[in-house]
Amino acid sequence: MSDPIGEIRGMGPELKAKFEALCIRNTQQFLEHAHKVRQRTELAHKVGTNQHVIKELVNRAELMDYCHQPCDQIHLRECSSYNEHFAHVRSNRRATLVTISGSDFTGANKVLFGSVPANSFKLISDTQITAVSPAGSGTVDV
Repeated sequence: MSDPIGEIRGMGPELKAKFEALCIRNTQQFLEHAHKVRQRTELAHKVGTNQHVIKELVNRAELMDYCHQPCDQIHLRECSSYNEHFAHVRSNRRATLVTISGSDFTGANKVLFGSVPANSFKLISDTQITAVSPAGSGTVDV
């Protein structure tokens, strides 16, 4: 699955237009064109930025792509507000991709694992959020 290139966090409208002029319109195409250091350097030159900006965008695009992979599931108890949703997550891995299921998620502006914010999250629907947990192990409330 691929997202529109303009959805990469930090991708401004001018840079987006330059990528689209090169027929790079989604994250999959972007990652194919920026897979190796040499490709990132060439791409940076073509769009008028530096390779560090391209590398940061690649990292974000890879994370977006990763969020479409199968992941751990978390099912939450039903509550009247997304602020009241919680679950316990147990992980012995570094960052863990989880799907949080519940209700009334529209308007959610953060996901916390204990008191630590998720590395990233995406509101899929009113009943589902995917989030990348911070590194660590143990059991925490979400």
